[in-house]
Amino acid sequence: MTNSTLSNIDTTRELKSKLKQEFSDVDYYIIANFQDRRGTALKVEKIEESLEEKTFGFSAVQKNSNQKIISIIKDILRISILEREEKNHLISKFDEVWLEIDKARVSETRGDRLAAAKIFSNAASQLKKFSSDILFKHKKEEINVTYYLCKAWENLAYAEELKEAEKFLEAANHFTQASELIHDSKLKLLVSGNSEFCKALKLGLEFEKSKEFKINSDKYLKVKSMLDKVADLYRKGGFEKEANWALTTSDYFTESMNQLKNT
Repeated sequence: MTNSTLSNIDTTRELKSKLKQEFSDVDYYIIANFQDRRGTALKVEKIEESLEEKTFGFSAVQKNSNQKIISIIKDILRISILEREEKNHLISKFDEVWLEIDKARVSETRGDRLAAAKIFSNAASQLKKFSSDILFKHKKEEINVTYYLCKAWENLAYAEELKEAEKFLEAANHFTQASELIHDSKLKLLVSGNSEFCKALKLGLEFEKSKEFKINSDKYLKVKSMLDKVADLYRKGGFEKEANWALTTSDYFTESMNQLKNT
């Protein structure tokens, strides 16, 4: 950036966009000039947030500007080399983890939820160990999202197999932790919907285990309300199949409630 003012943000963003169309497979960094102008210069953190690239503050008129620019270039080279190495390592590790997740999915389709839960648990353990070696924050977030999803799927499999209400709640909590780290709005809605679905399933399991009409009547109303919310979250994210499944589950509880009334 030729200067660090607000008016130069859009110009720099447009230039970056044009460069990325021509050169997509390169690293980009921002050097924000005139950081010495305290009255008009945006803070480095603000520029970095707005342009979504690592940003370095600079002032060409300061006496040590030659040493400063050399120091910045060294930092850029160091970060680029480390991040590329980390990215390659990350891809390799993720490939291994997703192979494990695919195995778990196969076990689920065969009806072996306990085997699936153990595989999800193993995948989560691998991710946790791997995360401690990662240097860059945004890479850690990517790993942690997958970790929380694996823990959620693990607890969900146990909950469905063992009919344990608290496992549904643990799954819901892990889905929530994952959603808090997700930046993609549609995916965030899907995972948030999964969390609310698990909470509804917990309450639904308690409903099925109870024979008290008044208690079940209260639980039924809560479950219906929660599943309506779930369907709404899924629909907002564009996940119609999942929304319809939530409503089908809601119909199941309505049928169960009607049967209870008639007994």
